[in-house]
Amino acid sequence: MKRKIITAVISLAVAFALWNYVVSVVGPEYEDTFRDVAVSVDGESILEQRGLMLVSDKTPTITLRLSGNRSDLNKLNPSNIKVAVDLSKIYDPGVKTLTPSISFPGNVASGAITVQSRNPSFVTLEIVRRQTKEIPVEIQYIGEGLSEEYVKGKADLSLEKLHIAGPENEISNIAKAIIQVELSSDTKTEITGAFDYILSDASDNPVKVKHTKVTTEDAEQISLSLPIERVVELPLVLEIIEGGGATKEHVKITPETIMVSGREELLTDLTEISLGKLDLSTMTESVDLVYEITLPEGLTNRTIPTATVKVSFENLTTRTITVSNFKVINVPRGMKATVSAHELNVTIRGEKALVNALTAEEITVQVNCADLEAGKHLVDAQIVVANANGKVGAVGPYPVVITINEN
Repeated sequence: MKRKIITAVISLAVAFALWNYVVSVVGPEYEDTFRDVAVSVDGESILEQRGLMLVSDKTPTITLRLSGNRSDLNKLNPSNIKVAVDLSKIYDPGVKTLTPSISFPGNVASGAITVQSRNPSFVTLEIVRRQTKEIPVEIQYIGEGLSEEYVKGKADLSLEKLHIAGPENEISNIAKAIIQVELSSDTKTEITGAFDYILSDASDNPVKVKHTKVTTEDAEQISLSLPIERVVELPLVLEIIEGGGATKEHVKITPETIMVSGREELLTDLTEISLGKLDLSTMTESVDLVYEITLPEGLTNRTIPTATVKVSFENLTTRTITVSNFKVINVPRGMKATVSAHELNVTIRGEKALVNALTAEEITVQVNCADLEAGKHLVDAQIVVANANGKVGAVGPYPVVITINEN
């Protein structure tokens, strides 16, 4: 009895397997519906080469009614059925009606599936002219702004221009890409970071785009480095060598100060800006001199690039006096020095009363022989005016020939 039961169970299992095989493999065909199968688009790159592009707000889908044996139908789903349209045969813009192709995965035998119906039967796509454009990247500063003693330095952008592509009706409205940087009275150090940008029109208004794309590589964001510099007011100064009766009171610098900006550490010990050196004893006439203002590296002149130095001798008078009083100093030991000239015409400048009262006996032509060896030398003599107190002095260089011999 037990053996009969086991035999019956085995027979039933075999019968079920045979029935399942017949139904699934060799049995009659079945039908199934596959909804929302996405329609892919091929040939967009070829379309772009022709100056065209596809504009679509969403991916088209299609519903398929398919027939075949059950085992093949069971291998299918909306994601592995490929429904595609080919754009490579389109050469001009317009609304195009295309018949999609349908293919099945490789594990389904060719011809095993029959398409009973498709809904919709066609796919309608809009093709437009594709245009490209280069636009500048601009910074828009927002917020209350920096405090008075700070200014913006020169901004450094990772990209200064972007290339965009899209339909003509969108591209024509885009004039620039704007990144917004907020500044406040608390902003006192360099601003760095990666910023999103806004495609905008010429009036800085954002432009809404659906199909325009930025084609510049690595342009998801734009990196910015913006130095924030402190501003200080510094005086302009000259190293003035007084002489010829002229003093620093006869010199006027315009402007007297300039505004300078730079990093905090560069300004900490800076108290003035030097224009250079001016020797009044070599100048014979009033004159306006122009000096280029040179700053240490890393600083910016925020005023003007040059300064005017006005030298005026209007309240001084000059007089030429013949001087015969020569004095030789610092003659090397064991040597003697002889000046070839016996008289020298010296131009004296100073206040009129003092100059007119001056006599030749109060003036000495002094020749310094320090560091001179034996031989003949051309030396600039120093003109010494007794009891002048800087109010009267000689103008100009006075070269004399001196001969040094062994004594």
